Amino acid sequence: MAAVEVRIPPQIARELGAQRWESIDADTVAGMVDALDLRYPGIAAQLLTPEGTPRAWINIFIDERDIRSLDGMATKLRPDLKVYIVPAIGGG
Repeated sequence: MAAVEVRIPPQIARELGAQRWESIDADTVAGMVDALDLRYPGIAAQLLTPEGTPRAWINIFIDERDIRSLDGMATKLRPDLKVYIVPAIGGG
């Protein structure tokens, strides 16, 4: 398994008592979310649809690349990667 650093959005971190950066051991993005959910129950429901894909307002980046342009939730992780969970910002 790869140990990756995951940036948790501040509003979710506060709500669940998580740190802004969490070290997670996982082989894929899906495994990373599962590991986060074991540590902070309910985080997966905030990040993913019932089908297991990122919600429309959640973006997940691996070293500046959106997982939607990679292999989605099946994207493989390597040691020392930085993963950013970023809520979309709307305005008008």
